[in-house]
Amino acid sequence: MIQSKAVSSGDALLSNEEVLETLHKGLDGRFTNQRVLVLIPDHTRSLPLPFLFRALVDILHDPKALDFMVALGTHPPLSEEGLHRLVGVTAQERVSTFKHVGLLNHDWKNPDALISVGVISQD
Repeated sequence: MIQSKAVSSGDALLSNEEVLETLHKGLDGRFTNQRVLVLIPDHTRSLPLPFLFRALVDILHDPKALDFMVALGTHPPLSEEGLHRLVGVTAQERVSTFKHVGLLNHDWKNPDALISVGVISQD
């Protein structure tokens, strides 16, 4: 169910303010005391991830746990430095401002970390 959406006109991009307003409308107070996992692309995709990371951490200020997992596909995992660079934080910010936020690589290559949740038939 869509809680909030924004549509740009023509070829224009949404402004940061429009993005923030849309995120606030859709997410404010919706995940209080819940575990939240945000899936983010790796460095092979282009988007303003540092802006979105900071915005989401600010807006999702009251969950029980907040984690960001890099959807690696079959790419190799990122180092701690690579994770910091991806979301636009310094090593100092990671242990201070964002110490409550998990930054994870998807462990796609470890069969013990994966479970099958079912099979979708061709029909």
